[in-house]
Amino acid sequence: MPGRGEDFEVWGEAQSAVCCARFLPGELRDAPGPLQDEVQQRVQQRIERDGRAWLATTVLRGRRVLRIDVNSVLTRAGHVDELLVLLQREGAAVLAERSVSR
Repeated sequence: MPGRGEDFEVWGEAQSAVCCARFLPGELRDAPGPLQDEVQQRVQQRIERDGRAWLATTVLRGRRVLRIDVNSVLTRAGHVDELLVLLQREGAAVLAERSVSR
């Protein structure tokens, strides 16, 4: 899936099976930090409610990030690709909700 990482920003070094990243498509990159943080939280909550995946958020260097932890030996590259698609879809939905509610 070419370009799939363009909407994400990796934060920190990946250690073991944990990767911290932020959903930051072009229209969100210059937004104020608190707005970016809110989007991360809402994306995580939507995915958790959906039940197709589970991830947490945490705070690194004062900013909210998505904490993706891939621990299962059964996880394959396709699962990670599916998660990226899910993150992009739910992130787009969060941004659409924000534009409608303004």
